[in-house]
Amino acid sequence: LFVITWTENVRYFGTQRFVNEYEKNLKAHIKCKFEGLSKEFVSISIDHDLEKNTLELTQTKYWVDACKRFKKYLPRSGPRKRGTPLSVSDYALLLIPTDDEVQEAANLPFPQLLGVIQYPAAFSKLEMRFAVSTLSQFRGKWGVVHVVCALKALEYGYATRYSGILYTKPVDEKKTNVLVAYADSGFGVPRSQGCSIIMMNGAVILKTSKRHTTTDDSTVSAEMSELYLCGREVRGMR
Repeated sequence: LFVITWTENVRYFGTQRFVNEYEKNLKAHIKCKFEGLSKEFVSISIDHDLEKNTLELTQTKYWVDACKRFKKYLPRSGPRKRGTPLSVSDYALLLIPTDDEVQEAANLPFPQLLGVIQYPAAFSKLEMRFAVSTLSQFRGKWGVVHVVCALKALEYGYATRYSGILYTKPVDEKKTNVLVAYADSGFGVPRSQGCSIIMMNGAVILKTSKRHTTTDDSTVSAEMSELYLCGREVRGMR
């Protein structure tokens, strides 16, 4: 029997005998509500197909509700279609805001907006990690341009809401449950931005996009730093 708890949410599965015994004991000792077969957990939709050997995670409804929450800041016609959460031109605009810019955007819900896009970036939209990492640097001090870029990330999530993470069983049995990792980094001063991706069974299980805590003195140094960080995560996963 496997039991997964998250605050007040509980998912469990196992052999029927243990499931029956678990439910019987739970009813006897805890006031709870049984909701039947779980197709969603903490806003993550779970599509597990045992015949096709696939497992897909999406958060379609989450993105719809998120756009409703920030509807007043989006175009009247609805969210625009976005192919990327943060473009190169957007990234170039993200500078430390002046006091006047901070004052101008003081009433805009940047922290709340950032929190909303940050959540799925940890579960079903891991490709948004770089955008979230970049925008998070301005969580305490932001301008209108930072809010606009965060709204673009929100629109990207909505535009790609039907796409998530799809795990598949490898054709080669020897590659089942085998980790594959990639690491790369840009070179920046005072700190470089690196990225690590760890995959298993055809899809990502961990992705990070962070600035290094140390100062790199060359591109090779930045890449070696990220390789070390990725290797540490792989060891932890193993």
